[in-house]
Amino acid sequence: VGLALGSVRTYGVAVIDEGVFGCDYDTSPAFSAGVLTIPYNDCLHWRTLYTGDIARTRADVVGLLTGRWSITDRMVAGRDVHVGQPAWDDHVVAEYTDIVRTLGQTGVKVVLFTLPFFAPPEEAANGSIFPENQPDRVVAFNRDLARVAAAARGQVTLVDLAALLSPHGRFQTVVDGVTVRWPDGIHVTPAGGQWLQPRVLPTVAQLGLAVRTGVTR
Repeated sequence: VGLALGSVRTYGVAVIDEGVFGCDYDTSPAFSAGVLTIPYNDCLHWRTLYTGDIARTRADVVGLLTGRWSITDRMVAGRDVHVGQPAWDDHVVAEYTDIVRTLGQTGVKVVLFTLPFFAPPEEAANGSIFPENQPDRVVAFNRDLARVAAAARGQVTLVDLAALLSPHGRFQTVVDGVTVRWPDGIHVTPAGGQWLQPRVLPTVAQLGLAVRTGVTR
């Protein structure tokens, strides 16, 4: 909400929110808060979903920010796998490479946002932090995104949202005196969205202008 407030007037960017709650691209069962869950959401059909969204909105730039489902433990062939393991990292990179190719197939520029750190209040029964909330999972996933962006330079721009929202390398509720995260320790507040505007939207505007003018770089 905050990212879109006055964005056209100030930055020439119309922010269109097409977010999907609980978005997960992988069909393998996932452990969420210690419970094995079978993914079921619109993002499992991301190819059709995103192609339709772009055609309908006529977007010049698409920003992609995923959530904790990307860093959960997964059950594959009877084995527990997750980001930070080389084989699974390669799988994630291949998956996201396919996604950004689909997003950019009509000349759309893609902005990949790194994943910010999380600090939800719930913990495991023994007081430990659930794996999907561990900072090292976020770091590992963001390394994978950097690989995706580097291989698609010119089409994909990596914006380090994690560094913006966590400037000291750890979860922060308040940055520059602004409460940027909700008490759930996951989502960005409307005030946080407004705070992000001058740090994100000029890049989006520049990319959009490049699409409109046919400039490539």
